[in-house]
Amino acid sequence: MRRDSNIKTSADFKGKRISIGNKSSGDNVSARIVLAHLGLTTADIDAREFDYDTMHAAFLDGSLDAAFVTVGLGAEKIQQIIRSHNVDLMEMPFSNLLTIRNLSVHDAAIPAGMYQIEPTAIPDKDIQSVSMRAQLLTRADVSLALIEEVASILMAQDFQRDQQLRELFESGAQFARSKRCFLFTMAQATISIRS
Repeated sequence: MRRDSNIKTSADFKGKRISIGNKSSGDNVSARIVLAHLGLTTADIDAREFDYDTMHAAFLDGSLDAAFVTVGLGAEKIQQIIRSHNVDLMEMPFSNLLTIRNLSVHDAAIPAGMYQIEPTAIPDKDIQSVSMRAQLLTRADVSLALIEEVASILMAQDFQRDQQLRELFESGAQFARSKRCFLFTMAQATISIRS
């Protein structure tokens, strides 16, 4: 978030210009999960569906107050934004509660000095955050609407709980190897994933 945005806590998000990522991005799905965790929706903020280049430009010209970002800690674009703007990283309030309520989320921390050590460390202390455990790989010719629908289903908290996916998230590869085929049924849609 920009230092001059007057955002001190998540309650200050209301009405602010916040990038939630492209509609078809993981950032967008993650932003909606975090907003719900905070008791907010996109209607409570001035939501901007920006890609990273647009977000970077919007921070530069002052037309963006904050952004939800879901990338690896060392992602070059995020390093550029953090180093070139007057921005701060915000801790995730009640991150442990979010991880309990949503199986695709787990605790993470951004270590002090991750983006700069000298002359001043950025961040200047460890920042409590969360990370998402999800990747959806498709062929280039798969429709965007189908990708969005599948991602929404798989990221839905109720779906994860109903399908007892905790074992998958906790045991990962070992669980996947022991269960060669997963069948998930939701309403009238059946998705079969085979390894």
